[in-house]
Amino acid sequence: MKNLQRHTTVAAITMLFLFAGTITAQSKKQQDLVPFTIDININSSQATLKCTSGCGWKTLSFSTDTGAAQWIDANGKTQETSVTTIDEKLAPFKISVQQIGAEILVKSTKGTVWKELSLKMNKGFTMQINEFAMIQ
Repeated sequence: MKNLQRHTTVAAITMLFLFAGTITAQSKKQQDLVPFTIDININSSQATLKCTSGCGWKTLSFSTDTGAAQWIDANGKTQETSVTTIDEKLAPFKISVQQIGAEILVKSTKGTVWKELSLKMNKGFTMQINEFAMIQ
């Protein structure tokens, strides 16, 4: 019986350490994030992005006619596999914006707690994102 209690105690302590380690890793990930805010507006076949904080650019535009994803980082337009140097004062994010029919698909590979956001478009609607998720 004492062996069973000892094993149960050891298992409980091990689970506690694993749980605490997971929470610490998540907190550290959020602490490492640098704030940024981007407004995304897609009308017909044109996407316009406005960065209000965390970027070295103010406005970017590109065509959405092809259905291809446009990759963006704090320096501006980029490629999915490109490695760029980001000024330490800027947010080190890397996202893609893509229009698929009436849906806006935004993916992140770096600098956010989210991996993918999607939203059905309404005409003239602006989607605002930051390092944590979609704001509006």
